[in-house]
Amino acid sequence: MSLSIRLQIQSDLIRSGLEKIISSASEMVLVNDDIPHPDVVIGDPHVSPDLHERLMLILEETSDHSGIRKLVNNGIKGALTIHCSEKEILHAIESVGRHERFFCHKVLEVMLENPASAVITEREKEVLELIARGETTDEIARALTISVHTVNSHRKNMLKKLNLKSPVQLVAYAVNHNLIQLPH
Repeated sequence: MSLSIRLQIQSDLIRSGLEKIISSASEMVLVNDDIPHPDVVIGDPHVSPDLHERLMLILEETSDHSGIRKLVNNGIKGALTIHCSEKEILHAIESVGRHERFFCHKVLEVMLENPASAVITEREKEVLELIARGETTDEIARALTISVHTVNSHRKNMLKKLNLKSPVQLVAYAVNHNLIQLPH
């Protein structure tokens, strides 16, 4: 059984390298845009902004926690950097083709540096910053134009995700892990 792979890469150099790597693997076949449902689509953030579960991004920079979080939240199945070895690229393609997740070692390093940043959404972070400022639930709801119920849901979700018991622990955790800055 072979994997059909579509490349949506803007860089000629990266595209050429990937074509060479993929053509060396007998069980992988490059397809053109006419094939509607390839097994794996390999793209980059500039060419393929519409992420879906079979897309693997080739990242040039992996230090951006929010960028990686966005990939995961958008259902991305795999992520590589331009620094990956041929073996790692082939393993990633095979994994994504089997509907498994694959993140290269450099992406995993960034995710593990600050695991909380990979699980807290941007909206939750906004709520967390307002909690740290001492805002009440009503004040947070008004500031973010959301309901009190939504504020409470965000707070509960963050506590559950981080396995914490109270808003005080939540703020302390966020400060210790540089998720927020305390007001002066």
